[in-house]
Amino acid sequence: VVLQNCHLMPSWLNTLEKFVYDLKNNKSKKIDKNFRLWLTTDPTTSFPIGILQSSLKVVTEPPDGLKLNMRGSYSRVRGETLSSCPHPYF
Repeated sequence: VVLQNCHLMPSWLNTLEKFVYDLKNNKSKKIDKNFRLWLTTDPTTSFPIGILQSSLKVVTEPPDGLKLNMRGSYSRVRGETLSSCPHPYF
């Protein structure tokens, strides 16, 4: 499960914190061993510390400047995908 842009709903983050706590600490319910919960967020002071403390964190920093940022984005797209685009201006 992926929940993106969690920073956009600060009023909901406390509910999410309780949900994550219940997932981690509820021994009566069996959770599939392959279950993963991915959260994405921008840096914010309203993100609950409980979620951060019980999570594995991965941080990515965008490259400085528009040119490097665009180059990074395009480097992750395969050439076949780009060449198959039917848009006349591409």
